[in-house]
Amino acid sequence: MIADAMVRSVTQIPHAWSMVEVDITELVGLRNRERDQFRAREGVNLTYLPFALKAVASALKDNPTMNASWGDDCIVLKRRINLGIAVAAPTGLVVPVIHDADRLSISGLAHAVADLSERARGGNPAAGRCAGRHVHGEQHRRAGQRAGRADHQPSPGRHNYHRGGAAAPRGRYQ
Repeated sequence: MIADAMVRSVTQIPHAWSMVEVDITELVGLRNRERDQFRAREGVNLTYLPFALKAVASALKDNPTMNASWGDDCIVLKRRINLGIAVAAPTGLVVPVIHDADRLSISGLAHAVADLSERARGGNPAAGRCAGRHVHGEQHRRAGQRAGRADHQPSPGRHNYHRGGAAAPRGRYQ
């Protein structure tokens, strides 16, 4: 079952990546100034990951067509913003999911990252909550982007979008 999904992922679903250079000098200063007080107040470390997750969640909220997955015959646009984070666990890499990440503050994201990471490293199967993650994009070479690539271009007739209201015949919105 997992192997079938992996094969389908590589052979039928558009893949892409992009790289953008960002100056985070001010973020580094903010984190350095706040991390000790944050740790004392919140009980978790203030790492860079919650800031990156907040930026991704905000970008997905502003660009809903980037928050999609490939369905059997259409692109499925997602209503919820769920972000997977890679965690090195004793049994290998796991990707627990922060559900509705766009609704969380930096503090909320820091707590979610700490909680999921700790449970995943402890081998807790509930840490997974691995279902429901989705962040896929197909728009490349935007302003400021240093590189990008699409590994697979689906057939032209397979781009059926649906955002609610008048739907494309085979599109859907979750």
